[in-house]
Formats: sequence, structure tokens, C-alpha cells
Amino acid sequence: MVEAPNTALWGHASVSIALQLFSMRRLGSIDAQLEASRNAGFKMVECLHHINEPSIFRTMLDVRGLECTTLHVEYQFLIDNAGAILDACLIVGIRSVFVHDLRIQKVRDASQWARAGACLGILAERFFGSGIELGFHNGGECFDILNSGRSPIEELFRADDSGLLRWQADIGWIRFGGADPSVWLRRLKSRLVAAHIKDVAISSENRGYVWAEVGDGILVLPLLIRSAVQEGARLLIAEHDDPEHPEQFAKNAYLYLSRFS
Repeated sequence: MVEAPNTALWGHASVSIALQLFSMRRLGSIDAQLEASRNAGFKMVECLHHINEPSIFRTMLDVRGLECTTLHVEYQFLIDNAGAILDACLIVGIRSVFVHDLRIQKVRDASQWARAGACLGILAERFFGSGIELGFHNGGECFDILNSGRSPIEELFRADDSGLLRWQADIGWIRFGGADPSVWLRRLKSRLVAAHIKDVAISSENRGYVWAEVGDGILVLPLLIRSAVQEGARLLIAEHDDPEHPEQFAKNAYLYLSRFS
């Protein structure tokens, strides 16, 4: 693994680190996922569907000394269940909700991205009123050029009249989509609050990208993490879309990211 620099030398406030529970799903039960997260050293996790029974989930966290302050949710599920999601967030202690899977990933029509951004802006105001921030989590397709001459993620944020919609940058997906993460971290720094730390490697089969362990891929993560933090990210979340050995992935990711916290 590439050695990460000592953040005490960077001159910025410390950041928090967390583990995305999506990376742990091969372990099966929520109990097993949380246990492995704690055993790896993490004090914070990011959840998905785990809030279906928020009181039970909160108890599972509490008995392990874990916090869950961020949630990933699909766009349509958010639209259909905003009230229930807000209630669950207040029970669990979630302070940020990040939306993914807009179901328009391959759409090249800028107006559809703008409509999604306007809708999310309205919801961001509603969530803000309950003390919870709403943000967008990018995929790789968000940095293509649309018929408007702008990228999907730019159209999304331009349509947010509230100015409250935030960004959770997925560094791995930016590179997977053929874009430069450092460029976009600077360009959208006014929206940036968190970053998914994912690494990519070159496939030996087709020369395309595949996911890699944090710090074992081709991304210069120390520089990208420094850029993310300097541009406003206060939370770094380790993720791998489907690690073969989730427990070992979590341990390695914690050792790597803990140098930045």
C-alpha cells in the first residue's frame, strides 16, 4: 500500500472516517456487518436499507459503540418515503442523507437531470428544517457531456434553487467515468461535504477499470484525499463495490484511512 502522509502536517482540521456497509453485504446479517466493522476499528458506518427498523438498528449500533451519521438511499425511494426516512434518521442519529440511482444515468437530455435537481432542492429544504442535510452521490456517468454542453452533475446542482443540496463525491466512480477527480473536487467544492474513498485498478482482461482495495489501485489517494478535505469534505467513507473478503477489506481500509483522521 502507498503510505499516507501525516495529516498533522497538512494544516487542516481533522476529519471523520466511516465504512460503507454496502461493502460488507457478503457477510449476510446486519449484526455480522456491524460486528466486522467494529472489529476492523471503525467507529462510524454508513447505512442503506438498514433503517427499515430504525429503533432496532439504533440498538445494534449502541451496543457496539458505533455511530451511523450518513445514509444512502435511492432517488425514487426517497421521493416515495421522505417522511418515514426523516423519522428514521432522527431515531438512528443520521445527519446526512445521500441520494443515488436516479434511474436516468444513461439519459443525455439535460432537462431530465435538471428536473431531478429541482426536486432534490425542494426536499433539501424540507430535510434542512429537521436538521438533516440532503446530498447527491455521483456515479461514473455524471461527468459526461449532455446536449446542453454541461455535465449531468452540473445540471443537477444548477437546478437546485435552495442552494442546500450537497455532494458526496465518489472518487472511484469519477475515475471510472473517465474524469479527473481532482478537477471535479475543485469545481464543485461549494457543494462538497463528504467523499467515498474507492480505488481502481486496470483489468488484465480488457484493460478497463476494476475495483481495488483502498490504497492498492492506481489512484494517488493521498493527494486526492488531501484535495477532498481541503475543498470541504469532513467525512471520508471507505467503500469497495464487492470485496471478496469484506472483513479483511475493512481492516485494511481502516488502517489506511485512520492516518487521515
